[in-house]
Amino acid sequence: MIMPEPITEIEKLSRISDEIMQLGSNCTTKFNVSLKKMINDQPYFFYNEFEYNGKYKEPSVSVKKNFDYYISIENYKRQDAYDKAFIRIGVREFPLFKRALNTCIAWFTDKKFAKLFIKVGKNISMSSPIPHHTMDNLPMDKWLRFEPVVHENYEGAQEPAVRMYLSSELNYTDITVDTLIGFTDMLSNMNMFQIAESMIPKITIPLGTHRIRLDQTEYSYNRPVTTSLDIGGVSGRQPSGKKKGIDDLGT
Repeated sequence: MIMPEPITEIEKLSRISDEIMQLGSNCTTKFNVSLKKMINDQPYFFYNEFEYNGKYKEPSVSVKKNFDYYISIENYKRQDAYDKAFIRIGVREFPLFKRALNTCIAWFTDKKFAKLFIKVGKNISMSSPIPHHTMDNLPMDKWLRFEPVVHENYEGAQEPAVRMYLSSELNYTDITVDTLIGFTDMLSNMNMFQIAESMIPKITIPLGTHRIRLDQTEYSYNRPVTTSLDIGGVSGRQPSGKKKGIDDLGT
């Protein structure tokens, strides 16, 4: 039996993150691609190669990728009053998140909210009832709550805005209307899978990485281990033993 080789630098990669948009002085959104998953309590890299004999017995290699992707809403830094937030918006939560943002935009565009903000001179106030919207049951038991507020900008001027609470009554950010509309429009045209696919090529994977010969190998930690197993030919493209217990590392 061949012992697993030391982990290479490429195998240490865990996640790619691109900042999408800053939503406040201490709040940003990122698009993330996780490059590792836990399978049978072992971390597996997203990229694998499988070598086998093709239809005409010619040497063939299939490349298979398996990665997770999601949007995160995060604080830039931890504050004394609250912990640093990390809100995960995956494929399942993404449509609900876009719906929540459109609900917020309606507070500034729909006629039924025409009297929500009242301006007297340079001051702005709000009239009851004040609407709100909550997203519960987000991953890791997190939540988001949105409500309209009167925000004071850096110049001291008041303006309508949306306050987004990041799973804490103390941790929130005020999003200006222009930022809210721009962010919502950006997400409306977003294809999460295509973005993830476009980020993966930023990593150059050498050919031969995690290559497994299907006629003589079985899985170990990210490396093939030679055995006497013989499942050759096209019919033997899947190793014996099923993969199970897949949990995203999320880091």
